[in-house]
Amino acid sequence: MVNLIPSMTMEIDKVIYKRVIEQAVRDLASKDPKKQEQARDYFRSDDFRNLSVEVGLDFYLVKEAIELLLDYPLVSRKKMANEMNKVIKEFLQ
Repeated sequence: MVNLIPSMTMEIDKVIYKRVIEQAVRDLASKDPKKQEQARDYFRSDDFRNLSVEVGLDFYLVKEAIELLLDYPLVSRKKMANEMNKVIKEFLQ
């Protein structure tokens, strides 16, 4: 029974981490400039770098994808953010 608890905790953590990343991606496509800026700063932060290591994401690849996403106009960015979240969901399953 003791062996299940760390495993369950890791799965719960992974779900939470995935949700944090997905929300930050959505915030990049927000109409609110403050949310966009906070999301951009998050993806450039050590916190995101550490989370990437924790879940097995390539920090530099995601960071590059985020920078490319920010080059798109807001309308296109929303669609691209949704696509990016689909890829993240598939990867983190």
